[in-house]
Amino acid sequence: MQGVIRVTFAVVCGLTFALPSIAADRTIHYNVNLDVDPDARAIEIENRITVNGTDRLILRFADWLDVDRVTVDGTSVELDRQSGGGVISLPGRDRQIVFLTLSGDIPETIPAGPDGATLFGSSGWFPITQAEDLSYELQVTVPRPYRAVSSGRLSEETETASSTSVTFISDMALEPPSVFIGPYALAERVSSDVRLRTYFHKDIQDFSDQYLQKSEAYLNRFSSEIGPYPYQDFHVVSSPLPVGYGFVNLAYVGRMIVPLPFMQGRSLAHEVLHNWWGNGVFVDYREGNWAEGLTTYMADYALEADKGPEAARQMRLDWLRDFAALPPERDMPVKAFRSKRHDASQIVGYNKAAFVFHMLKGEIGDEKFTESLKHFWAEHKFSYADWSDLRHAFETVTGRDLGWFFEQWLESKGAPEIQLSMADVHRGSNGYVSEFTIRQTGSVYSLNIPIVIQTRDRLVSEHVRLSEREQTFRIQSETKPLRLNVDPSFDVFRRLLPGESPAILRDVTLAPAVDVLLLSEQSPFVDASQRLLARLLGDDTVTTHISRNGQIEKATVVLGPSEVIEEFATANGLEGLPQNDTGNTAAAWVTRLEDDLPVMLISARDGDALSALVRSLPHYGRQSYVTYAGNKAIERGIWPVESSPLEFVFPD
Repeated sequence: MQGVIRVTFAVVCGLTFALPSIAADRTIHYNVNLDVDPDARAIEIENRITVNGTDRLILRFADWLDVDRVTVDGTSVELDRQSGGGVISLPGRDRQIVFLTLSGDIPETIPAGPDGATLFGSSGWFPITQAEDLSYELQVTVPRPYRAVSSGRLSEETETASSTSVTFISDMALEPPSVFIGPYALAERVSSDVRLRTYFHKDIQDFSDQYLQKSEAYLNRFSSEIGPYPYQDFHVVSSPLPVGYGFVNLAYVGRMIVPLPFMQGRSLAHEVLHNWWGNGVFVDYREGNWAEGLTTYMADYALEADKGPEAARQMRLDWLRDFAALPPERDMPVKAFRSKRHDASQIVGYNKAAFVFHMLKGEIGDEKFTESLKHFWAEHKFSYADWSDLRHAFETVTGRDLGWFFEQWLESKGAPEIQLSMADVHRGSNGYVSEFTIRQTGSVYSLNIPIVIQTRDRLVSEHVRLSEREQTFRIQSETKPLRLNVDPSFDVFRRLLPGESPAILRDVTLAPAVDVLLLSEQSPFVDASQRLLARLLGDDTVTTHISRNGQIEKATVVLGPSEVIEEFATANGLEGLPQNDTGNTAAAWVTRLEDDLPVMLISARDGDALSALVRSLPHYGRQSYVTYAGNKAIERGIWPVESSPLEFVFPD
C-alpha cells in the first residue's frame, strides 16, 4: 500500500486545490453538517464558516453541487457562482459568519451505493479556500445500517432507529477532509488513551482483532522511537475500491487486500508511521519530500530487519537492483522527489532516500540516530520541515558538520561506482596484512565501506573511508586470509557491477523506450496484450510500438502463445526460458542480449491465461522470472549470481 503524501491527493486524485501556504494564519474555521444517503446518491451540506478580516471569501467546490442558501451574519447574500466554486462578498469585519448550504446528486464518478460512499476531499464536496490552513468540526449523518468515519478527533456519536451521526474535529488540517461511509462492523480497543478502531465490511470483520493488535504494536513502537503518538484516534477502514491510502490518523485499505499478510505488516506500519512523518511533522515540498524515505526506512525496512540480518541485506540488495534497472535519464536527485508518480520516482524518493538514512545511521551510530530523530520531532511537531531541518537535528545531536553527507546524497542524481582493482597479502610483524585498492570510476563520494576478510578461523570486519578516486588500504589479521569482500552486505548505496546485478523485469519496464513484439494475431490475445502492456509500461515517459516481426534494437517485450515464444527464444539465442511444466498456463522472464539489451518474454497458453497476468505481473518487477497457474504465481526468482567482482580469493 502506498501512503498518500499528506497533500499529494493533489497529484493522485487530480485535486486542483492549491497547497496550504507554509506560514499561513489559521483564520478560517468550519462547522459542517453533512448528510449522505449512499443508496439514493443524495448529499446535503450545511457550512457555517467563521472568517476574520477579509472582504471576500473565495471557495472551491464541485460543479455538481447546487447552492441553496448563503447568508453573512444572518443576512442573505448572493454567491457569484463560477466554474469550480464561487465568490462571496463580505463586509470585511474582524469576525464574520458565513452560512452556506449545498446539495446535489452524487455523480457516477464518485463511488456510492450498497457498499457505501467514498467522498475524497479531492472530489470537491467540501468548500475550501485556497490560501489558508483550516480547522473544522464535521458532523456526518447517514441512514442505518451505514456508518461514517473521517480524519480528526472523534468527539461524539449517536444512533437512532433510522440513522447514525458522528462528529470529528480537526484543529489544523492540511487538506479538505475525506469521508468514508459503509455498512461497517465496528471494533474498538483503547491503548494508552488512544482509541483504535476498525471499520470493516462484515465479510472481513474477523480480521479486526489482528488489525487492532498490529496497530497498537506499531503505535507503541514508534512512540518509543520518536515521541508520543500525536493524535487521539487511529482508524483502519475497508474500502470497496482496490486502493490503499493514508490520511491523518486513518488508513483506507482495499477490501480485497485486508486479509493479505503484507497489508497487516509493512503496509500498515508505513501508514501508522506517517502520523509522525508527514502528518505530525509536515513536509515543506519546496525542498523535496523527506517523509517517504524516512517512513520507508523506519517502517518497511525496520520490520524486515526484525527478521534478521539476511532479510535486511536482501531488502537493501533489492533497492540496489531497482536502481540498477533505472535508466540514467529517469534518475533524479533525492531532493527533487515530491511524490510517487511511477516506479522510477519510488526508486529514488522511497528506496534511495531510505538507504540514505541507513548510511547515516552507520555514519553516526544507532544511539545518536535515534536521539536525532527524537530531537527533530520535538522541534518540528505540527510545523513544516525540510531536509535542512533534518540535517540541523542530526548536527545538533552529534556535534558534527554533516553538510558533506547530505550534499553528496541529496543534491545530485546517480550513485557511486566502486571497483576492487588490486588485492594481495603478505606477512606482517603480527600475522598477515591484506592490502587492497578500491577505485571510484564515476563521481567521487566520501564512503564508509564495510570490508570483510575471511581467515582460516574467523571473520575480520572493518570499515574503510574511501574519499578519493583511488585509495589503497591495509587490514591486519592474525591468521592467513582466504577471501576478501568489499561491501558484502550491500550497506553502501552504489551502482551494482554487472556480476552483482542479474537481469530483472524492471530492466524493461523502467526503460525510457520499449519495443513490443506481439507474436499473435488472435484478437483475445491482442486485447489481453494491450491491457497487460498498459499496466507494465503505462507511464507517459514510455513509448511503445507493436509489431509482429523485426530486429531487437532496444529494450523489448515479446508476447505470444507458449509454443511460439519458445520457438522465438530458440531462434534468437535467448536464454533463461523457465522449464516447461504442464501446470503452467503463463510465464514471464527477462534476459539480456550480448549488447546488454534487456528482453522480456511473456508466454501464455491463450488470451485468458494472458489476461490473468494483468493484475499481478506488474508487482514482480524485482524478479527475473515468474510462472503462473491461472492467476496465481507459482514460481518466481532471480537468476543466480556466480561470483561478485568485489570479492577476491587469495591464492594458497
